[in-house]
Amino acid sequence: MKMTLLLFFAFTGLLVYGQEPATRAIKLTPLKSETSVKPIQAEPADSLAGLTVEHCETVIAAIDSKVAYIKSDQTQNEKAIASGWYTLMERNRAAWIADRDELLRRKAQQK
Repeated sequence: MKMTLLLFFAFTGLLVYGQEPATRAIKLTPLKSETSVKPIQAEPADSLAGLTVEHCETVIAAIDSKVAYIKSDQTQNEKAIASGWYTLMERNRAAWIADRDELLRRKAQQK
């Protein structure tokens, strides 16, 4: 008897509260833009903001360490040569050196 009542109330609850149909539809209308309003132009972000010379030196040292590790393992070295990984690392290293040099130049100008 208890099981029958439990099933009855569960079934009734699902019928009454389960997936009630939407009572109203929301109609979206596009916003009209005014031609006299110009979009705000954000100033270009400084690509070196937040970087320090020490951080650049750390990344350059990490790249050098990773290259030395890959060169020490014959199979990894062959994979790196085949995929052009050394070229990519040299490009990354050059970019970090350029960033470090720019930071040093800015620091010298501030003095």
